[in-house]
Amino acid sequence: MKYRKKPVEIEAWEIGQLLSSAASYRPAVIQKAERDGVLVFTKDKVEIATLEGDVIGKSGEMLLMGVKGEFYPCKLNIFTMTYNVV
Repeated sequence: MKYRKKPVEIEAWEIGQLLSSAASYRPAVIQKAERDGVLVFTKDKVEIATLEGDVIGKSGEMLLMGVKGEFYPCKLNIFTMTYNVV
């Protein structure tokens, strides 16, 4: 069987930009996730708490917020093949 993704809108940010910006300049939803311990930024990566366990996002990848408010990293080439700007 073949399947097609449903057309849903998500929010996404370049991890490298988030890493290089001061915490107070990050979007409010990112700041809240940091306060809640969902996202932990270090010098060169972001640790992301997911239901499947912690994952790492690095510069050159995208940080996606899914339809239920969950966060996960995505390789840039996969992101550009899958998503369009709305």
